[in-house]
Amino acid sequence: MFLMKPEHIQMSLTGVPCWKTETRRLWKKRRAKPLSVHQLRERLFGPSRGKVHVLLVWQEHLLDITEGGAKREGGYTRETFLKRWFEINPKSPPNPLLFVVRYELVEAT
Repeated sequence: MFLMKPEHIQMSLTGVPCWKTETRRLWKKRRAKPLSVHQLRERLFGPSRGKVHVLLVWQEHLLDITEGGAKREGGYTRETFLKRWFEINPKSPPNPLLFVVRYELVEAT
């Protein structure tokens, strides 16, 4: 299961304003494997909003995100993505090692 902000779920499901096909996570250990399927939810016990198929999982430092990575995060520029990251994760270290999950939509609910 991936918990996401409502606007990020909307981007993943409808492509509005653009497709979100990657997510960066502050996990201590990997929680998703390639070829696995995960539900998208806004809250832990909330309804499923859809399902995604994990394509790739790797680690990179936050500041190593490229313009392409920021675009796959929901159409952001690198600068805008980093600003949004720290709004969502205010206690984040300045350059944490993250898990990056690339996925594709399987089902919208």
